[in-house]
Amino acid sequence: MSVVDSVLALIDPPGDRFPEADSEDKVPTAVTMPDGAKAPDRQAALSEYVSSVILPQIVPPPHSKVDIERLCQRIPVYLFVERGRNATAVGKLFQERPIPPEQAWSLAETEYRNLSILRGAFEMGTGACQVVAPLGKMQNLSALLVTQKVPGHTLDYYIAQAVQAHESNPFFDKLGYLASFFVKLHRNSESARSLSPNAPQRYLSRLLASLGEKVLSPGLSRAAEMEAAR
Repeated sequence: MSVVDSVLALIDPPGDRFPEADSEDKVPTAVTMPDGAKAPDRQAALSEYVSSVILPQIVPPPHSKVDIERLCQRIPVYLFVERGRNATAVGKLFQERPIPPEQAWSLAETEYRNLSILRGAFEMGTGACQVVAPLGKMQNLSALLVTQKVPGHTLDYYIAQAVQAHESNPFFDKLGYLASFFVKLHRNSESARSLSPNAPQRYLSRLLASLGEKVLSPGLSRAAEMEAAR
Protein backbone atom coordinates (compact mmCIF):
# COMPACT_ATOMS: atom_id res chain seq x y z
CA MET A 1 0.00 0.00 0.00
CA SER A 2 1.66 3.22 -1.16
CA VAL A 3 1.98 6.55 0.63
CA VAL A 4 -0.70 8.02 -1.62
CA ASP A 5 -2.93 5.01 -0.94
CA SER A 6 -2.52 5.65 2.77
CA VAL A 7 -3.57 9.27 2.39
CA LEU A 8 -6.53 8.39 0.19
CA ALA A 9 -7.63 5.71 2.64
CA LEU A 10 -8.17 8.44 5.22
CA ILE A 11 -10.94 9.89 3.07
CA ASP A 12 -13.17 6.88 3.69
CA PRO A 13 -11.57 4.63 6.32
CA PRO A 14 -13.05 1.12 6.68
CA GLY A 15 -15.16 0.81 9.79
CA ASP A 16 -13.53 -2.41 10.95
CA ARG A 17 -10.06 -0.88 11.06
CA PHE A 18 -10.19 2.66 12.37
CA PRO A 19 -11.85 3.71 15.64
CA GLU A 20 -14.52 6.35 15.26
CA ALA A 21 -13.45 9.72 16.64
CA ASP A 22 -15.53 11.35 19.35
CA SER A 23 -18.03 13.49 17.47
CA GLU A 24 -19.83 15.08 20.40
CA ASP A 25 -20.03 18.86 20.15
CA LYS A 26 -19.56 20.31 23.62
CA VAL A 27 -21.09 23.67 22.75
CA PRO A 28 -23.55 25.73 24.80
CA THR A 29 -26.76 26.53 22.94
CA ALA A 30 -26.11 30.26 23.32
CA VAL A 31 -23.31 29.96 20.79
CA THR A 32 -25.50 28.73 17.94
CA MET A 33 -25.94 31.07 15.01
CA PRO A 34 -28.96 31.03 12.67
CA ASP A 35 -28.43 30.87 8.92
CA GLY A 36 -28.05 34.28 7.34
CA ALA A 37 -26.54 35.94 10.40
CA LYS A 38 -24.49 39.04 9.64
CA ALA A 39 -20.69 39.07 9.93
CA PRO A 40 -20.56 40.93 13.30
CA ASP A 41 -23.00 38.37 14.75
CA ARG A 42 -20.86 35.52 13.45
CA GLN A 43 -17.68 37.05 14.82
CA ALA A 44 -19.28 37.41 18.25
CA ALA A 45 -20.50 33.81 18.12
CA LEU A 46 -17.07 32.57 17.03
CA SER A 47 -15.40 34.52 19.83
CA GLU A 48 -17.81 33.12 22.42
CA TYR A 49 -17.34 29.56 21.16
CA VAL A 50 -13.55 29.84 21.26
CA SER A 51 -13.65 31.39 24.74
CA SER A 52 -16.02 28.82 26.23
CA VAL A 53 -14.98 25.61 24.44
CA ILE A 54 -11.52 25.94 22.86
CA LEU A 55 -9.44 28.08 25.22
CA PRO A 56 -10.05 25.90 28.32
CA GLN A 57 -8.35 23.07 26.40
CA ILE A 58 -5.24 25.24 25.89
CA VAL A 59 -4.84 27.39 29.01
CA PRO A 60 -6.81 27.60 32.27
CA PRO A 61 -9.11 30.59 32.90
CA PRO A 62 -9.46 33.48 33.25
CA HIS A 63 -9.36 34.40 29.56
CA SER A 64 -9.32 37.82 27.95
CA LYS A 65 -11.03 38.89 24.73
CA VAL A 66 -10.46 36.71 21.66
CA ASP A 67 -9.24 38.47 18.51
CA ILE A 68 -9.99 36.94 15.10
CA GLU A 69 -7.66 37.41 12.13
CA ARG A 70 -7.99 35.92 8.66
CA LEU A 71 -4.90 33.90 7.71
CA CYS A 72 -5.60 33.25 4.04
CA GLN A 73 -7.64 35.13 1.44
CA ARG A 74 -8.06 32.10 -0.85
CA ILE A 75 -9.73 29.92 1.76
CA PRO A 76 -11.65 30.84 4.95
CA VAL A 77 -9.00 30.03 7.58
CA TYR A 78 -8.79 32.19 10.70
CA LEU A 79 -6.43 32.69 13.62
CA PHE A 80 -7.97 33.00 17.09
CA VAL A 81 -5.75 34.83 19.60
CA GLU A 82 -6.30 35.36 23.31
CA ARG A 83 -3.89 38.22 24.00
CA GLY A 84 -3.72 37.92 27.78
CA ARG A 85 -2.20 34.42 27.77
CA ASN A 86 -1.01 34.45 24.15
CA ALA A 87 -3.13 31.36 23.47
CA THR A 88 -3.84 30.61 19.81
CA ALA A 89 -5.92 28.26 17.69
CA VAL A 90 -6.83 27.98 14.01
CA GLY A 91 -10.36 27.77 12.63
CA LYS A 92 -11.61 26.76 9.19
CA LEU A 93 -15.11 27.61 7.96
CA PHE A 94 -16.24 25.02 5.44
CA GLN A 95 -19.60 26.67 4.81
CA GLU A 96 -18.02 29.70 3.10
CA ARG A 97 -17.48 27.49 0.07
CA PRO A 98 -20.24 27.42 -2.60
CA ILE A 99 -21.50 23.98 -1.53
CA PRO A 100 -24.63 22.72 0.26
CA PRO A 101 -24.60 23.02 4.08
CA GLU A 102 -24.79 19.24 4.52
CA GLN A 103 -21.72 18.73 2.35
CA ALA A 104 -19.82 21.47 4.19
CA TRP A 105 -20.52 19.83 7.55
CA SER A 106 -19.56 16.42 6.18
CA LEU A 107 -16.19 17.84 5.08
CA ALA A 108 -15.62 19.37 8.51
CA GLU A 109 -16.46 16.12 10.28
CA THR A 110 -14.25 14.13 7.90
CA GLU A 111 -11.26 16.39 8.55
CA TYR A 112 -11.88 16.22 12.30
CA ARG A 113 -12.02 12.42 12.13
CA ASN A 114 -8.92 12.15 9.95
CA LEU A 115 -6.85 14.29 12.33
CA SER A 116 -8.01 12.12 15.24
CA ILE A 117 -7.08 8.96 13.34
CA LEU A 118 -3.63 10.27 12.45
CA ARG A 119 -2.91 11.19 16.07
CA GLY A 120 -4.43 8.05 17.55
CA ALA A 121 -4.45 4.95 15.35
CA PHE A 122 -1.42 6.10 13.34
CA GLU A 123 0.50 7.31 16.43
CA MET A 124 1.34 10.74 14.99
CA GLY A 125 0.37 12.85 17.98
CA THR A 126 3.94 13.57 19.11
CA GLY A 127 7.44 13.93 17.69
CA ALA A 128 8.81 15.61 14.58
CA CYS A 129 5.83 14.45 12.48
CA GLN A 130 3.20 15.55 14.97
CA VAL A 131 -0.26 16.21 13.55
CA VAL A 132 -2.26 19.07 15.04
CA ALA A 133 -5.02 18.12 17.44
CA PRO A 134 -8.64 18.86 16.51
CA LEU A 135 -10.06 20.96 19.33
CA GLY A 136 -13.69 21.37 18.31
CA LYS A 137 -16.29 21.59 15.57
CA MET A 138 -19.62 23.34 15.29
CA GLN A 139 -22.13 22.95 12.49
CA ASN A 140 -24.10 26.13 13.19
CA LEU A 141 -20.97 28.27 12.97
CA SER A 142 -20.53 27.90 9.21
CA ALA A 143 -19.35 24.28 9.66
CA LEU A 144 -16.41 25.36 11.82
CA LEU A 145 -13.41 23.15 12.60
CA VAL A 146 -10.85 24.35 15.17
CA THR A 147 -7.35 22.88 15.56
CA GLN A 148 -4.12 23.60 17.36
CA LYS A 149 -1.93 26.41 16.03
CA VAL A 150 1.60 25.32 15.17
CA PRO A 151 4.58 27.70 14.89
CA GLY A 152 6.08 28.63 11.55
CA HIS A 153 4.73 29.47 8.10
CA THR A 154 2.50 27.68 5.60
CA LEU A 155 4.00 25.87 2.61
CA ASP A 156 2.60 28.65 0.39
CA TYR A 157 4.94 31.07 2.17
CA TYR A 158 8.03 29.02 1.30
CA ILE A 159 6.87 28.57 -2.30
CA ALA A 160 6.47 32.33 -2.63
CA GLN A 161 9.91 32.92 -1.10
CA ALA A 162 11.48 30.46 -3.53
CA VAL A 163 9.79 32.01 -6.58
CA GLN A 164 9.80 35.69 -5.72
CA ALA A 165 12.83 36.11 -3.45
CA HIS A 166 14.89 33.25 -4.96
CA GLU A 167 15.30 31.70 -1.50
CA SER A 168 14.93 28.05 -2.45
CA ASN A 169 16.85 26.34 0.37
CA PRO A 170 14.13 26.81 3.03
CA PHE A 171 11.56 25.51 0.54
CA PHE A 172 13.57 22.36 -0.20
CA ASP A 173 14.16 21.87 3.53
CA LYS A 174 10.40 21.90 4.07
CA LEU A 175 9.89 19.46 1.20
CA GLY A 176 12.36 17.17 2.96
CA TYR A 177 10.35 17.37 6.17
CA LEU A 178 7.18 16.72 4.18
CA ALA A 179 8.75 13.63 2.62
CA SER A 180 9.70 12.37 6.09
CA PHE A 181 6.13 12.93 7.21
CA PHE A 182 4.73 10.82 4.36
CA VAL A 183 7.29 8.08 5.01
CA LYS A 184 6.15 7.89 8.64
CA LEU A 185 2.50 7.99 7.58
CA HIS A 186 3.13 5.17 5.12
CA ARG A 187 4.89 2.99 7.69
CA ASN A 188 2.31 3.61 10.41
CA SER A 189 -0.68 2.99 8.14
CA GLU A 190 0.57 0.17 5.91
CA SER A 191 -1.85 -2.73 5.61
CA ALA A 192 -2.96 -5.47 3.25
CA ARG A 193 -5.96 -3.43 2.13
CA SER A 194 -5.80 -2.70 -1.60
CA LEU A 195 -7.17 0.30 -3.45
CA SER A 196 -7.86 1.01 -7.08
CA PRO A 197 -4.61 1.67 -9.01
CA ASN A 198 -6.34 4.73 -10.47
CA ALA A 199 -6.62 6.42 -7.07
CA PRO A 200 -2.95 7.47 -6.78
CA GLN A 201 -3.06 8.87 -10.33
CA ARG A 202 -6.13 10.96 -9.52
CA TYR A 203 -4.46 12.21 -6.36
CA LEU A 204 -1.30 13.15 -8.26
CA SER A 205 -3.34 14.97 -10.90
CA ARG A 206 -5.02 17.07 -8.23
CA LEU A 207 -1.67 17.78 -6.58
CA LEU A 208 -0.05 18.83 -9.87
CA ALA A 209 -3.04 21.02 -10.72
CA SER A 210 -2.65 22.80 -7.39
CA LEU A 211 1.09 23.27 -7.83
CA GLY A 212 0.55 24.36 -11.43
CA GLU A 213 -1.35 27.39 -10.18
CA LYS A 214 1.77 28.46 -8.27
CA VAL A 215 5.11 27.19 -9.59
CA LEU A 216 4.93 24.46 -12.26
CA SER A 217 4.86 25.25 -15.96
CA PRO A 218 2.27 23.39 -18.10
CA GLY A 219 5.04 21.41 -19.79
CA LEU A 220 6.55 20.29 -16.49
CA SER A 221 3.13 19.29 -15.16
CA ARG A 222 2.45 17.15 -18.25
CA ALA A 223 5.88 15.53 -17.99
CA ALA A 224 5.27 14.64 -14.35
CA GLU A 225 1.86 13.16 -15.18
CA MET A 226 3.31 11.04 -18.01
CA GLU A 227 6.11 9.77 -15.77
CA ALA A 228 3.67 8.87 -12.98
CA ALA A 229 1.38 7.04 -15.42
CA ARG A 230 4.11 4.56 -16.41
